[in-house]
Amino acid sequence: MVAELLSFPFGEITRVILSSLPVILLSPAYAGFFWLLAGLVALQYHRLARMEEALYGRTRIQVLPSTGRALVHGLLGGVLASYLLVFTGVALGGSDVAYLWPVALILMLVHPRFLCFSYAATLISLSALITGWPQVNIPGLVGLVAVLHVVEGILVFLGGDRDAVPVHVRHGDGGVVGGFHVQRYWPVPLVAVLVMSVPPQLMGEVIAMPDWWPLVGPPGEDLEARGLSRMLWAVVAALGYSDVAVSREPLARSRRAAGHLLLYSLTLLALAVAASRRPALAWAAALASGGLHELMIQAGLRSELGGPARYRAVPGGVRVLDVFPGSTAEAMGVRRGDIIRRVNGRPVADRQALEAALGEAWLFLAVTVERQGRLLDLETSRFRPGPGALGVVPAPAPGDPPLVQMGQWGVLVRWLQRLRRRRRPPAPGP
Repeated sequence: MVAELLSFPFGEITRVILSSLPVILLSPAYAGFFWLLAGLVALQYHRLARMEEALYGRTRIQVLPSTGRALVHGLLGGVLASYLLVFTGVALGGSDVAYLWPVALILMLVHPRFLCFSYAATLISLSALITGWPQVNIPGLVGLVAVLHVVEGILVFLGGDRDAVPVHVRHGDGGVVGGFHVQRYWPVPLVAVLVMSVPPQLMGEVIAMPDWWPLVGPPGEDLEARGLSRMLWAVVAALGYSDVAVSREPLARSRRAAGHLLLYSLTLLALAVAASRRPALAWAAALASGGLHELMIQAGLRSELGGPARYRAVPGGVRVLDVFPGSTAEAMGVRRGDIIRRVNGRPVADRQALEAALGEAWLFLAVTVERQGRLLDLETSRFRPGPGALGVVPAPAPGDPPLVQMGQWGVLVRWLQRLRRRRRPPAPGP
C-alpha cells in the first residue's frame, strides 16, 4: 500500500503547482480576480479595525500586516489544497467553478455566512439532480468543498484567534456578557483537476499517474471513450472564518472549531468518493455539503452562547474582558479574566469607581487583581491618567446593551425588510 502511494508523481505535480501560482498572481486572466479578492480582504480588516476603534478608542488590528499575512497564508493553503485535489483526483467540469462563484455571491446577499462554497455546492448539485441543469460533476464539487475546508481547518488551528475583537453579546440566558468576535479571510489560488475536451494539438505535458488514481471520479479509460481528458488548471477560491468566543478563550474556541472543520471535511470527502462510485449517493453528498456545514455552525453558536460565559460582570470588582497590547495594563501584568478589586488601596465596585480611582492616580499606580481565586498586587510608577489610560476593556455591566448582534441578515434581506415596513399600512388611530 505504501509503495503504491509513493508511486504518485510528487515531483512533477510539485513543479506544475509551483509554476501555476505565479500565473494566478500575474496573468491578466486570473490576476484581476485574485487581487480583487485581496482588496476585499483588506476592506474587511479595515472594517474590523474601525469597529474596534469606534467601540474602545483604539485598535490592535493593523490592516496592511493582517492583509499581508492573509495573502501569504492563502498562498501556502493553496499549495496544500492543490496537492490534496490532485492527489485524490477530485475533478471538476470545465464550468463547475464558473457556477460556484455567482451562486455564492448571491447567497452572501442573503447572509454573509452563506458566501461559503459549501452552500453554493448544495444548491447547484440539487438543481442538477432535480432538473438536470446545470450539468456539473457533483462528486467533484463536493470534493472541492471538502479539500478547501481541510485547508481552512488548518489555517484556523494555526491562527484563528488572531485579531479577535472584544465585544458585548446577548447570551442565551438573556443577559449581556463579554466575548470575542473573530473574522479571518484568505484568498486561495490553487491548481485543480478539470475534465474537458481538449484538441490533441493543445495537449501539454502528459504526467503518468498510478493505477489507483483517481480516488474521486471516473477512471481514465471512461474519459477517453468520451473524448475527455484531465487537465491541471488554475482556480481562484476564497476561505473565510467567522466565529464568536464566549464560553471559551478565542484560542481554545478556534482550536475546537478547527477540529470540527477537519471532521466535516473528512466526512464530506468520504461521501464524494462514495458518490463517484455509486451515483445514487450524490444526493447524500449534495445535502451534506451545506447541511452538515450549517449544523456545525449552529452547534458551535449554541455551545458558545449557551454555555457558561467567561466574561460576566461580578459584584465588588471589574472583570477585565481584554488588555490592549502596549498598554499600561499589559506592562503591569494584567490579563484577560482578571477581576480588578482595588486601585491604590481604594475598593473598586464597578466601572465608574474604576474610572474615578484611575483619574486620581498620578505616576504611581497599584492595582489589586483577583486571578483564579488569588489576590495579586501589580504596580507601575509611570502611569498618567486620561481616557483609556490603563488600556483594559471591562466586561459589560448589568444593563449594558449588546455591541454586536449575532446572526444579522445580508444586504438583500435587510432591503426587503425595509421595503416591507414601508408598505405596511399605518395602525388605525383611536
